[in-house]
Amino acid sequence: MGSWEEQVRQFLLEEKEDDELFFILVPAIILNVREEKMPVHTSSLPSAKNVKEIRVGVKFPSLFQTHIRITTDPCFMPLFQNCIGAIDGTHIPITIAEDKAPPYRNRKGTLSHNVMLACNFDLNFTLISCGWEGSASDAGVLRSAVSKGFIVPEGKFYLVDGRYANTSSFIAPYRGVRYHLSEFRKHRLSQSGYANYKELFNHRHALLRNHIERAIGVLKKRFPILKVGTFHPIENQIKIAAAAVAFHNIIRRQNGQEGWLDNQSEYIPTNQYVDVPEGDNNYPFL
Repeated sequence: MGSWEEQVRQFLLEEKEDDELFFILVPAIILNVREEKMPVHTSSLPSAKNVKEIRVGVKFPSLFQTHIRITTDPCFMPLFQNCIGAIDGTHIPITIAEDKAPPYRNRKGTLSHNVMLACNFDLNFTLISCGWEGSASDAGVLRSAVSKGFIVPEGKFYLVDGRYANTSSFIAPYRGVRYHLSEFRKHRLSQSGYANYKELFNHRHALLRNHIERAIGVLKKRFPILKVGTFHPIENQIKIAAAAVAFHNIIRRQNGQEGWLDNQSEYIPTNQYVDVPEGDNNYPFL
């Protein structure tokens, strides 16, 4: 097995179609790579048989330690002391032949693949699962990742929004009560305090889970190619998102600045951006 840089380069440049799924750890922080081939599976939809699902993860030494963002804030201790990050889904536009397009059509009617991302509280991505069709549910993408080796350490958990099932490894907010940060900001203007313990939990949950939304926002600003469809083979379009995540982590490790992202030149005109589903403000309160 060659160096990790060579393995990643070969993986990202490889264009050969086959019937296997690749699992690669891209070490943006520690140099430890392993590759494992498993039977292909992207979804139950028959039109996606030849599309690879790619999961790229990064192991961090602090994964089993409580993050300083939590230990230094009494709002989060001890309730979230075993929280190791947050998970969310996002859609990346694609182009594909019309006869293969229906499974990739998302709820906004555009074409995309549904990408699941996990990050820690340093805004570094720790996992990406990409390759699922735009019509796939976020919960389904997570179930697939778990069935293929995504393991949450015993006693630890990730924060997720209300589109996911609430389990001991993936903690969702209470439904039927205030959750989004914008709702709490409006609430503070009119009155103080929380209606009940569920609102208190949801507010603190939202403050921590907001890290994944911020990380995804930075990722797409840094790599605007993630906002448009390209004309590469579908297998390579999927790899673009995985490569962007790896580069994002490397840039953050080098203390790359992000303030300029709001004022960068528009190398891709905004009118070419594809409208895709974003955010969690549409999930039902039950």
